[in-house]
Amino acid sequence: LETRILTWSEGHVVMEHRLLSKARDGSPILNAIALVRAGIYDRRKKRYVPMSRLLEEIGLKAEPPQASPEVEAFLRAEETLKSAA
Repeated sequence: LETRILTWSEGHVVMEHRLLSKARDGSPILNAIALVRAGIYDRRKKRYVPMSRLLEEIGLKAEPPQASPEVEAFLRAEETLKSAA
């Protein structure tokens, strides 16, 4: 399993998980790709912890990379599904 952060906003992060295996000859096989939108929820404050704070806690100061068209489509689809529920 390979995981990488693609982008983030103040309340969430978008990660890509890639499930890999090896063929009999040792070459890599990509079995699945999953995009995940996640955040850390602070129950006391009743809100998501800002990404700027999380990055600060681990000593990083960074700007989010621009979301690719695929990530933008994923986020729009997620919002559509949430509003349909």
